[in-house]
Amino acid sequence: MARPMLDPAYKALRLAKARQEAAKLNRRTPPQVYACASAHGRVYLRYEPHRGKKVVLRSSFPSVAFDAELLALRQGLIPTIVTTTKQTKPRTPVNRDGTWRWLCEAYFESACFRAYMVRDQRVRRGVLTRTWDAPLIPGELSSPVFGNMPLAEFRTKAVLTLQGRFAAMQTMPDSMYPDMRSKDRLRPSKPEAGNSVVRYIRNVLDWALSDHSDLIGNRNWAKEVKYYPQGDGHQTWGTDQCSAFETTHSQGTRERLIYDLALLTGQRLSDISRLGPSMIDQDEHGKRLRFRQAKGRAKNPVNAYVPLFPELEAALTAAKNAGILGDDTFIVKPSGGNYTSESLANLFRDGCRRAGIKGYSMHGLRKTAVVNLIKLGCTVHEIMAITGHRSPKEVDRYGREYAREIAAENVFKAWITKRSSTLVEQS
Repeated sequence: MARPMLDPAYKALRLAKARQEAAKLNRRTPPQVYACASAHGRVYLRYEPHRGKKVVLRSSFPSVAFDAELLALRQGLIPTIVTTTKQTKPRTPVNRDGTWRWLCEAYFESACFRAYMVRDQRVRRGVLTRTWDAPLIPGELSSPVFGNMPLAEFRTKAVLTLQGRFAAMQTMPDSMYPDMRSKDRLRPSKPEAGNSVVRYIRNVLDWALSDHSDLIGNRNWAKEVKYYPQGDGHQTWGTDQCSAFETTHSQGTRERLIYDLALLTGQRLSDISRLGPSMIDQDEHGKRLRFRQAKGRAKNPVNAYVPLFPELEAALTAAKNAGILGDDTFIVKPSGGNYTSESLANLFRDGCRRAGIKGYSMHGLRKTAVVNLIKLGCTVHEIMAITGHRSPKEVDRYGREYAREIAAENVFKAWITKRSSTLVEQS
């Protein structure tokens, strides 16, 4: 998932305002002290001596503590920071009950949210908290933010706005007519980021329907927002890509073992890192890998049954002879530890880079595996038993382009056969 970014217009305005404040402050600062603006829109003071490294001043300017800190730095001493307490009026507590931020914080404490894995909790919390600081009016620092919006106003329009902000809508040229400006259209440059916002807001409002249904109008407003289309997703590896990888990485290397397991089992990255000898099951029909897939194991568990094809056995034998096959998992680090899904993806990505393959991922090999099974004449349910897909629709989506090619070839053969018979009858 792509990480959502801060609104570029708001970020640029905040940086411009910080630079203006730094320029005004530089007219009053003493020699060798300069006010600077950080990338986050904050102003700080920096002491720059003629010789030596620059030092960021921690005292506020102007103040007695600032003068003492600057004097110590000029004398080459370590300054002692004296913190002073400002006498300010006590703030009137703001009642945030019934706002979007309040609902999210209550959701974070719920059993529904804690049922997710720690990693999923972190991702969801990060995305939802970023919606709190999103301004209602982009480009205005004084604009109210979505976090303080009452739930009575947090409706479909608010979710649509957040989806567009996180998806970074841009005017992009048409891929078929790149030089015609009249064909340009507004499209999301990060559609998955926008869809993630909608998906997580749906989860919050689903939970709120049971505990705070009166505050949200007994309705999940986010379900009325459609997801952005994802396109074709990961590209399917073709003959050229497979040949290039196999030529660069011979059997007996870790990169080739990852490739063979992905292509010959059709599994996801999260399962390839877990595959090991303990999952091999043997009966009168032969050897096969039998295991429960990692995706959806908590809510919709699926068991996969992958035959140990001769090519897969040859790949495992070559890895064993090379001394890289593990006892717990097939793929192990040179030090003997197991790879995580992320580190395994990095290793495979480096292997693709050395083979000159760009734009293709390990998940694309899962699509190639489905296409290869279709070529063998396997039925949809046979393919689902190996890949772990839950519906024939998903298998059809993976093999759709290949099915189109086969259908076109069949039509051409039928046309040739009919045309030939017609010519014979006429003669």
